[in-house]
Amino acid sequence: MEKNKVIAIIPARSGSKGIKNKNLRKINGQSLVQIALRNACFAKEINEVYLSSDSKKILAQAKKFLGVKIHKRDKKSASDSASSKDVLQSFLKFKNFQNKILIYIQPSSPLKNSEHLNRSIKIFKKYKMNTLISCYKADNNLNEKIFKSFVKEKKNIKPLFKKNSLYSNRQGLKKILIPNGAFFIFRISKQFFKNYINFKNSIGYIMKKNDAIDINDYDDFKKVKKFFRKNT
Repeated sequence: MEKNKVIAIIPARSGSKGIKNKNLRKINGQSLVQIALRNACFAKEINEVYLSSDSKKILAQAKKFLGVKIHKRDKKSASDSASSKDVLQSFLKFKNFQNKILIYIQPSSPLKNSEHLNRSIKIFKKYKMNTLISCYKADNNLNEKIFKSFVKEKKNIKPLFKKNSLYSNRQGLKKILIPNGAFFIFRISKQFFKNYINFKNSIGYIMKKNDAIDINDYDDFKKVKKFFRKNT
């Protein structure tokens, strides 16, 4: 049981360029941080929940949920350029969770719910994965466009994929999964940061495209608010 213990971390720094104080913006009376905390606390597969931030105001949101713990973020992992890897390096220095399962839940995708979290953790455990990434399927049109895309190298353009993808019919192309930024699941080991996202033993958790709109700007925020209104 201890080996399969599931730890949730909700990263919510204070700075946000797209929307000021984004993580404290409210939908239906609850901030994005509160929505993420509620979903994590309601997910039966999650054993411990941590809120990670550099902001006292954001960390204070944890007090509204029984048992939620806090991680005070250092400057490096709270900077504009900080990656999820930087956040986890700071978090895992704070506490040793070796051999545990860690789910990284983004508050900027509030349409996901506790059932998504529960189902994804069960899949992760069942297939003994090292990495799980929440995704949605690209529709046929986008799928084809991606496979037939180019990258620019100086003055030249080159196929992003193999040349034969350019003239393959779309039925023969592989199906693309696009990460939606809702959550990631990792198995923590001694070599975790050496591989980080370990694609040798990884799986995508497929969601509907509108189940996890990632809020990057005000248009996204308005769109998410509309979905909440429709479903309440």
